[in-house]
Amino acid sequence: MASLMDEAESLEKKLLSSRRDTQIFVDEVVSLKEEYGKWAREIQESDEKQGECLLKWEQLRRIFC
Repeated sequence: MASLMDEAESLEKKLLSSRRDTQIFVDEVVSLKEEYGKWAREIQESDEKQGECLLKWEQLRRIFC
């Protein structure tokens, strides 16, 4: 009976450890997803600013050429 209790305690510790490992992994995935979202927004903003600059350049080229 004592060995069954020891085995149950051992399995419970493994389960808790696995839960912690899983939570750490999930937290990392969430963090990476947030970083990717921010990076994607920065790329989009950069593309928009590049478009604005090209438009201004074209307008200036037409005025002076």
